[in-house]
Amino acid sequence: MSTITNIKSEFDQFVPVIKAQVVEHLNASFDRFEKEYGKVGTHRGNGAWDHGRREQSRLHAFAKFEHGGSTGRSGDPMVRNPERIDIFAQKCAEDQVVGFVAKLEKKLCDLTDCEVVDVKGPSFVIRGNVGNRHVVVRQDIILKRSSKGTLFNQFPARIYVDGKFTPESKFKGLGA
Repeated sequence: MSTITNIKSEFDQFVPVIKAQVVEHLNASFDRFEKEYGKVGTHRGNGAWDHGRREQSRLHAFAKFEHGGSTGRSGDPMVRNPERIDIFAQKCAEDQVVGFVAKLEKKLCDLTDCEVVDVKGPSFVIRGNVGNRHVVVRQDIILKRSSKGTLFNQFPARIYVDGKFTPESKFKGLGA
């Protein structure tokens, strides 16, 4: 009998999907910044709460000095560093999947005969049973950015029991 805990490795296939979302987001952030303010490292802004300064500070972690040295002076132009972006995106994706599986284990702990099916990029379906009822969970992976600039994923789900939408609170009562 397979449960969410038994099929944890099935969710590893979503690491590349999430990683690609993070890489795309960071590259788009660099593109927007450079279009509006110029090279990272060169924007001076007009105060601590200047949007450009905050964005530059966030992007600094994913950049390297344009001249190739490991250190530079304030105001030296920087360019995106694909290696740093890749390392960050990989770690971020792995952490997000681990956290997601932990939430699924809690949410769908009573689900048996589980399988992950109908994978289409960041959308997929989990099928299983609770007692003699058939359960389908339609799941999405959405990349978000907090007001502080932290990237995170949301995993909204719609649970259907015997073909009818069921709120999570009612679903929890089915297994009792």
